Formats: sequence, C-alpha cells, structure tokens
Amino acid sequence: MSSSSILLASAGALLLLALGAMLQLLRLRRRGALLQDLHALADAQETALRALRTQLASAHAEIITLTDQPAPYADAAAFTAALREQLAHRLWLRDHAARAPLPELRQALRDWRGSARALSEDAAALRAAQHELTRASHQGISPSP
Repeated sequence: MSSSSILLASAGALLLLALGAMLQLLRLRRRGALLQDLHALADAQETALRALRTQLASAHAEIITLTDQPAPYADAAAFTAALREQLAHRLWLRDHAARAPLPELRQALRDWRGSARALSEDAAALRAAQHELTRASHQGISPSP
C-alpha cells in the first residue's frame, strides 16, 4: 500500500470520526433542548394547575356569597390527583429522561403540550364562568344552577 493511499484512508477515517462526533453532538443538543422544554412545560403546568385551583375556590366562595347556600364544589381530591400526576411525571423526568430514546422524549413533550392545552381551555372556561358570576353579583342576580 502506498503512502498516498494510507494518507487517503486515514483522512477518510478521520472524516468519518468527525462526522460521527458531530452527529452525536447534535443528538445531545436535541436531547438537551427536549429536556429543557419538558421541564419548562412541567413548571408552567404546575403553576397553571395551582392557579386554576385558586380560581375555582374563589368562584366557589362567590357562589356561596351570592346564594347564601353551599354550592357544589369540585372536590379538592381532583386537584390533589392532578398534582400527584404532575409529580409522577417529574419523577419520570428525573429518573428516566436521561436514558430515554429521543422518540420517547418527543412523545412525552407532545403529551405534555396536549395536557397544557386542555388545562388552558379549562382555565378559560373557568374565567368565563367567573366573569358571569361577577356580573351577576354586580347586578344582584343569583346564578342559575
């Protein structure tokens, strides 16, 4: 084998090695970005869930004030269950995300985004209902059951 073919083979091997390193770096960056997005969504969703619980308690108190009667209230157990589920997702992130394949992380991100959309819709519906309660309160009208 001539020295030029050895040099060419060595250059090819180095090029493949560099390409492999670049691909690995891209995968690590994607993983890091996915994990960062997952943690940010988890934080935002927990904050939104706690705010929703506060809004619902406020609406419940307003109904009691308007009607002078106990109002049906979504059991706090539902929020406790949602917060427990949130904790379970965070524990999964902590314990498995570092080793999870990228497709699994992408699916987790899609699932969290869907959950965040649903929570946002629930919050919007509650805000609309609370607006109606406030309007009824200012007009001295009891809300219909």
